[in-house]
Amino acid sequence: MNLRLLCFNILKSMEGGSFIQNELKRLDGLNARDAAFATRLVKGVIRNRLKLERRIAAASSRSLTEIDSDTLLFALIGAYQLLEMDGVPSYAAVNETVKAMKSLKMHKTSSFVNGVLRTISKGQPGAVDYADEAERLSVEYSFPLWLVERWSKQYKGSRLEALLKEMNNEPLTSIFVNLNKISLDDLIAEISLEGVKCKKNAIFDDMLMVEEGRAAYTDAFNHGCFYIQDPASRLVAKIVSLVADTDESSILDAASAPGGKSLNLLCDGYNPVASDISYSKLIVMKENLHRMGLNENLLMVLDAEKPLPFLNSFRIVLLDAPCSACGRIRRAPEIKYRLTHEDFAFLSAQQLRILTNLSDYVEDGGYLVYATCSIDRIENEDVIEKFLRDKPAFALIDPKSFSEKLPILAEITDDGGFIRTDIILGRMDGFFIAVMKKTTTGGSYSA
Repeated sequence: MNLRLLCFNILKSMEGGSFIQNELKRLDGLNARDAAFATRLVKGVIRNRLKLERRIAAASSRSLTEIDSDTLLFALIGAYQLLEMDGVPSYAAVNETVKAMKSLKMHKTSSFVNGVLRTISKGQPGAVDYADEAERLSVEYSFPLWLVERWSKQYKGSRLEALLKEMNNEPLTSIFVNLNKISLDDLIAEISLEGVKCKKNAIFDDMLMVEEGRAAYTDAFNHGCFYIQDPASRLVAKIVSLVADTDESSILDAASAPGGKSLNLLCDGYNPVASDISYSKLIVMKENLHRMGLNENLLMVLDAEKPLPFLNSFRIVLLDAPCSACGRIRRAPEIKYRLTHEDFAFLSAQQLRILTNLSDYVEDGGYLVYATCSIDRIENEDVIEKFLRDKPAFALIDPKSFSEKLPILAEITDDGGFIRTDIILGRMDGFFIAVMKKTTTGGSYSA
């Protein structure tokens, strides 16, 4: 099998709107080495596309607009191997890429790609000139220029470049361990027999970080010993556990799919009601809960923007809101090319509507927890500030109040009382969390 051809087919599907998480399932039948190679190549092309296009344009007699999309994809595949994959000999990067093109009868354009790649392999062209700092960041880290300019107003100085750099890095896979079934040490030992090497997470005592191997292909995964989840997502559920006064606290996990936080809460000893507007996503959630031996009976198809069919209020309502997911770009790099200015405005308005609706189902003295996997202010602080102005019965809680039980909160809570994991982006995805309590006085205070 020509792995470059397989990578081309995956990238071509993604240009049609598919997602990398789904497309990489095509690699399931490959051995670990080939799967790792193809995964790195596909993700690398996506992560570095703008930088690669700049090098291709400089090495070509044609402008990018004159190169058809299929030919450009192969040029990108070859260029990434030459520039970023030291373990691939230059001749193999060029020859195997051209061979894949010829297998599709792209004989005419394969000679063009061959010439471009050979020019790049010789170290030509040299340094790249940029019009300004924004363009440099856009090309160097392959983020659309408008997005760089947008975030430059929110992240000052070297913070923006550090953020873009980290979002282009490949994160470790992290797993939440079902301690009802197995201990961390026993799981580490068990999956090591299947070639998976793990280390304990420094923040959570029920999570592991996968350093080597494919955890989702182990018997332990099939038997429900763990769930693949980023620590930032686990953090959201942990916050809910911290504000819950007893195991009997009533919890609504609205917009709950794919279900990681409800799964966490069940393992923590709670019985949340989990709802989502998507029936198909709830089916996947039900399958995960069943696999892990957890209660799968409290799932409901509900539209969180509309009145809910509950007669009683909840002690805690959790909203992990629909969002741009720009805090997850390191795991899903295609996101950065698909976002628009209009997406942010639309999502922010939707988030406020949902949050406002759900606030009606929080009991007096109860909590409303808002979270997104976004690093953009319009989906985060702006939503909460507008909500608190419109709903004076709610007060923002300072999460540092719980730092004795969860020390990381002291590090990731900003001066405004918001949790922002982009502060430690290398250790988890970029999430935003706000904790509010329903009170008669409003304002901000420590719990």
